[in-house]
Amino acid sequence: MTSSHDHTPQILHTVRELEAAASAASSSSTFALEREEYGKRIDIEALLGLSCLRRLVRLDFEQQELGEQDICMMLEAFDTPAFEQLLGLNLSGCGLETQHIQKLMTSSHLTSLTALLLGHHELELEAMQAIAHTTHLGALTALSLHDAQLEDEHLEALAQGPLLGRLTSLWLGDNDFDDPGFALLTSAPGFASLQLLDLDSNDMGDECLEVFASAPLPSQLRTLNLCGNDLSDAGVQALAQSSRFAHLAHLDLSYNEFGDAGIKALARSPRLASLRALNLEETDVGDEGAAAIAASPHLANLRALDLGETRLGKRGAAALAGSPHLDEAIKEVFARW
Repeated sequence: MTSSHDHTPQILHTVRELEAAASAASSSSTFALEREEYGKRIDIEALLGLSCLRRLVRLDFEQQELGEQDICMMLEAFDTPAFEQLLGLNLSGCGLETQHIQKLMTSSHLTSLTALLLGHHELELEAMQAIAHTTHLGALTALSLHDAQLEDEHLEALAQGPLLGRLTSLWLGDNDFDDPGFALLTSAPGFASLQLLDLDSNDMGDECLEVFASAPLPSQLRTLNLCGNDLSDAGVQALAQSSRFAHLAHLDLSYNEFGDAGIKALARSPRLASLRALNLEETDVGDEGAAAIAASPHLANLRALDLGETRLGKRGAAALAGSPHLDEAIKEVFARW
């Protein structure tokens, strides 16, 4: 076995092992290659040559250490009728460069692809422009650009392309954009089609959220992840007062700095009456905030409430357990707090 200091790639799987793995995966229509230890790689040529692979509708190559030859071989394979049935493709962290993404975006045979994951790459602006303006991936509705080093110019390119109007799910977590780029994205006409938006760990701050909340266009968002974004009470208050979030069913506000004042505003808002799941883990919410949730008729549709690692004490837990509005399952959790 090669040592951890040997940079010579070692073939991880034999053709027989790949055949067995792909055959087993075909029963569930998904083939995932787990990230292996440093210095090993998948035999892409052998993998793409397996006949049973053509029956699969989802391929997961996340974090595979692919070389230039492997990537080119894979892209050539995707541009053949053999992969016309593919619905989901995960290429996160595979070392794709701009020319590779441009080729992927012009494939004439990935016409059924609905979900594409391209995170963990340092996307250049030209790559984002190719993504935003692709006309070949006409079925694409879900796109992940998590940790893709996106800045304002990338979001501007995405806002200006036709792809945004076809997307229903967009993951933009752990990037580097600021207010101007985010404002352009959230005010673009195509943004209205999104139902899921993941902004996890962007350190956006209140001003960015306030710009988002005050944009004039309507929003169809059902799921919004704002975990880890340096939000204070002011940011949550802006969210609670905005009509853009009237359709939200799942809201993640965990790992932020706000406390009871923000949650009181949220609990008073009839515009958030559709919420079914609310994550407040690792925030500064205490008993007063919990009491506001318990007393709110607007939060009666909640079926999941996370207050782990907050300032919640016995008084707040008792208020939640005795709420006349909350679901019985939620009340039982806090009765045992």
